[in-house]
Amino acid sequence: MAPWDCRGQSFVLARPGLTIDLAGSWRGFSCWGGVPTISGANLFAGLLFSSIGFVGFIFGKRLSLWKPMFIGIALMAYPYFIEDTLTLCAIGLAGTAALFWARN
Repeated sequence: MAPWDCRGQSFVLARPGLTIDLAGSWRGFSCWGGVPTISGANLFAGLLFSSIGFVGFIFGKRLSLWKPMFIGIALMAYPYFIEDTLTLCAIGLAGTAALFWARN
């Protein structure tokens, strides 16, 4: 068991006799993930595609075009949820291509 893994554990609160089982509560669920691994390439790719998404969002907002605006929001948000660098780049390239395709 890793040091940050808290599955199957329980702890006692300040009041005696009040014990919370971490395996069956939301707190135990939040402890399962551990610390995400972030590389320099992942940070750079996230910054690059988020910047492209920001430009697409501003472009769509100024011209009142909803497709580039929503694709730009998606490009800005997805790097927060993807940990693998290759997947991050593949989704970013697809989103960038969709942004250029939807600008008309």
